[in-house]
Amino acid sequence: MLVGCLIGLLHAYRYGVRLNRTVVTVRTTFTTSRVDLARAVRFYFGERTESTTSQQGSFEVRTVYRVPLLCVGRTKIPLSYYGRRLPAFQLEALARAIEVGGVRPGPYAYEGLNAAQALRSMTRR
Repeated sequence: MLVGCLIGLLHAYRYGVRLNRTVVTVRTTFTTSRVDLARAVRFYFGERTESTTSQQGSFEVRTVYRVPLLCVGRTKIPLSYYGRRLPAFQLEALARAIEVGGVRPGPYAYEGLNAAQALRSMTRR
Protein backbone atom coordinates (compact mmCIF):
# COMPACT_ATOMS: atom_id res chain seq x y z
CA MET A 1 0.00 0.00 0.00
CA LEU A 2 2.75 2.43 0.97
CA VAL A 3 4.75 1.57 -2.16
CA GLY A 4 1.69 2.27 -4.32
CA CYS A 5 1.22 5.67 -2.70
CA LEU A 6 4.88 6.54 -3.22
CA ILE A 7 4.75 5.52 -6.87
CA GLY A 8 1.57 7.60 -7.33
CA LEU A 9 3.24 10.65 -5.77
CA LEU A 10 6.34 10.17 -7.89
CA HIS A 11 4.16 9.91 -11.01
CA ALA A 12 2.30 13.12 -10.14
CA TYR A 13 5.58 14.94 -9.49
CA ARG A 14 7.53 13.71 -12.54
CA TYR A 15 4.88 13.30 -15.26
CA GLY A 16 5.01 15.86 -18.02
CA VAL A 17 5.33 16.56 -21.72
CA ARG A 18 7.47 19.39 -23.08
CA LEU A 19 7.96 20.68 -26.62
CA ASN A 20 11.21 22.55 -27.24
CA ARG A 21 11.37 23.62 -30.90
CA THR A 22 10.79 20.27 -32.60
CA VAL A 23 11.88 17.94 -29.76
CA VAL A 24 9.21 16.45 -27.52
CA THR A 25 10.24 15.16 -24.10
CA VAL A 26 7.83 12.81 -22.32
CA ARG A 27 8.58 12.15 -18.64
CA THR A 28 6.84 9.28 -16.89
CA THR A 29 7.29 7.83 -13.42
CA PHE A 30 10.59 6.08 -14.11
CA THR A 31 11.63 7.01 -17.66
CA THR A 32 12.17 9.98 -19.93
CA SER A 33 11.98 9.73 -23.71
CA ARG A 34 12.72 12.30 -26.38
CA VAL A 35 11.83 12.40 -30.04
CA ASP A 36 12.55 15.00 -32.72
CA LEU A 37 9.28 15.41 -34.59
CA ALA A 38 10.99 17.06 -37.58
CA ARG A 39 13.26 14.04 -38.12
CA ALA A 40 10.84 11.26 -37.19
CA VAL A 41 9.58 9.03 -39.97
CA ARG A 42 6.78 6.87 -38.48
CA PHE A 43 3.65 8.47 -36.98
CA TYR A 44 0.44 6.78 -35.90
CA PHE A 45 -2.38 7.39 -33.45
CA GLY A 46 -3.22 5.16 -30.51
CA GLU A 47 -5.22 5.24 -27.31
CA ARG A 48 -4.85 4.32 -23.64
CA THR A 49 -7.12 4.54 -20.61
CA GLU A 50 -6.58 6.49 -17.40
CA SER A 51 -8.80 6.55 -14.36
CA THR A 52 -9.40 8.62 -11.28
CA THR A 53 -11.24 7.79 -8.09
CA SER A 54 -13.16 10.37 -6.08
CA GLN A 55 -15.37 10.33 -3.03
CA GLN A 56 -18.98 11.50 -3.43
CA GLY A 57 -20.70 11.26 -0.09
CA SER A 58 -20.34 7.69 1.11
CA PHE A 59 -19.68 6.38 -2.41
CA GLU A 60 -16.39 5.98 -4.19
CA VAL A 61 -16.71 6.92 -7.86
CA ARG A 62 -14.22 5.79 -10.47
CA THR A 63 -14.03 7.72 -13.74
CA VAL A 64 -12.29 6.19 -16.75
CA TYR A 65 -10.93 8.38 -19.56
CA ARG A 66 -9.77 7.46 -23.04
CA VAL A 67 -6.59 9.31 -23.87
CA PRO A 68 -5.69 9.71 -27.55
CA LEU A 69 -1.97 9.32 -28.24
CA LEU A 70 0.33 10.51 -30.99
CA CYS A 71 2.83 7.67 -31.32
CA VAL A 72 6.24 8.45 -32.79
CA GLY A 73 8.45 5.39 -32.72
CA ARG A 74 8.30 4.10 -29.14
CA THR A 75 7.35 7.52 -27.71
CA LYS A 76 3.67 8.05 -26.96
CA ILE A 77 2.52 11.67 -26.65
CA PRO A 78 -0.82 12.11 -24.83
CA LEU A 79 -3.21 14.49 -26.58
CA SER A 80 -5.53 14.93 -23.61
CA TYR A 81 -5.29 14.88 -19.84
CA TYR A 82 -8.08 13.45 -17.69
CA GLY A 83 -10.76 13.98 -20.30
CA ARG A 84 -9.64 17.43 -21.45
CA ARG A 85 -8.17 17.69 -24.92
CA LEU A 86 -5.01 19.75 -25.33
CA PRO A 87 -5.73 23.37 -26.26
CA ALA A 88 -5.72 24.22 -29.95
CA PHE A 89 -2.46 26.16 -29.76
CA GLN A 90 -0.63 23.13 -28.33
CA LEU A 91 -1.99 20.80 -31.02
CA GLU A 92 -0.98 23.40 -33.62
CA ALA A 93 2.53 23.57 -32.14
CA LEU A 94 2.88 19.79 -32.47
CA ALA A 95 1.61 19.95 -36.06
CA ARG A 96 4.11 22.67 -36.97
CA ALA A 97 6.99 20.78 -35.36
CA ILE A 98 6.12 17.76 -37.52
CA GLU A 99 5.83 19.83 -40.71
CA VAL A 100 9.30 21.33 -40.31
CA GLY A 101 10.62 17.96 -41.49
CA GLY A 102 8.64 18.14 -44.73
CA VAL A 103 8.06 15.01 -46.80
CA ARG A 104 9.96 12.02 -45.37
CA PRO A 105 11.91 9.64 -47.58
CA GLY A 106 10.77 6.16 -48.45
CA PRO A 107 7.49 4.35 -47.93
CA TYR A 108 6.37 6.63 -45.08
CA ALA A 109 6.70 9.80 -47.14
CA TYR A 110 3.45 11.47 -46.15
CA GLU A 111 2.87 10.06 -42.65
CA GLY A 112 4.24 13.21 -41.01
CA LEU A 113 2.10 15.56 -43.06
CA ASN A 114 -0.97 13.36 -42.52
CA ALA A 115 -0.33 13.34 -38.75
CA ALA A 116 -0.03 17.15 -38.74
CA GLN A 117 -3.30 17.43 -40.65
CA ALA A 118 -5.01 15.05 -38.18
CA LEU A 119 -3.78 17.12 -35.22
CA ARG A 120 -5.20 20.26 -36.83
CA SER A 121 -8.55 18.54 -37.40
CA MET A 122 -8.71 17.81 -33.65
CA THR A 123 -8.68 21.54 -32.95
CA ARG A 124 -11.95 21.94 -34.85
CA ARG A 125 -13.86 19.31 -32.85
